[in-house]
Amino acid sequence: MFDEFDFLMKNNEICSKLYKHLICLDQVDSTNKFALNLSEKEHGICIYSKNQLDGRGREGRFWHAKENKSLALSILLDYPKNDRHKSLLPILAANSVCKTLEDFKIKSSIKWPNDILVNANKISGILCEAEFTPDKNNYLVVGIGININLNSEDFLSEQKIYKINPTSMSIQSGCSFEIDKVCSSLLVNFANFYHMLDGNEDEIINFYNFNWGDKGKILNVQMGDKLITGKAISINSSGELLMKKNDKDFIINSGEIISSL
Repeated sequence: MFDEFDFLMKNNEICSKLYKHLICLDQVDSTNKFALNLSEKEHGICIYSKNQLDGRGREGRFWHAKENKSLALSILLDYPKNDRHKSLLPILAANSVCKTLEDFKIKSSIKWPNDILVNANKISGILCEAEFTPDKNNYLVVGIGININLNSEDFLSEQKIYKINPTSMSIQSGCSFEIDKVCSSLLVNFANFYHMLDGNEDEIINFYNFNWGDKGKILNVQMGDKLITGKAISINSSGELLMKKNDKDFIINSGEIISSL
């Protein structure tokens, strides 16, 4: 992966502006945890592994990147000073995965806020975590996991832990993939969408809405101890879910879609 990263840094101006260096790990408990535990943090550090043993998704759910069959990538960023940019980071990360899968001829859709599905099965998840320090040198890490060369048997032992049936690029395409090349594509796409935060935020939302799979559906959304039901209208300019019920619009800024019709 170092060769691919060096090539990007030398030949892609947008990547060279965002990324500082790449740390490749043969094995890690969690790339996000590793990034946040670095003694010397810097905007643009990337942590990459093909063998993540104790990764976590939203709500603390398990995400295991099986050895040489999946990728786990975490990108350390300065904590956004703009609230809108903070809310758009998981949105642009989801876009980056969709575009990467498209680069490899796999059509995907987004389940708000940041699960990536192929044929209604989960192929990728995203987790953004922040660290706040007394000296206010705050950071946010964007963690992305993609199932690449896993087969159906790989998921059997962990089937009960998934809320959505899992899948992989290999299952969906019938092909195997070079994981480093998938990661290289992901880094390019993330950098391109991150660059849009500099005045082209609407393009991020437009791409997300185009690939969002629940538009027009009746959704049940869990918000804490509340269950909210309504028709999905769009994702607004801040990455929030806009729904309609009884001709009244309302906004969901956090929660989880538990079912759709």
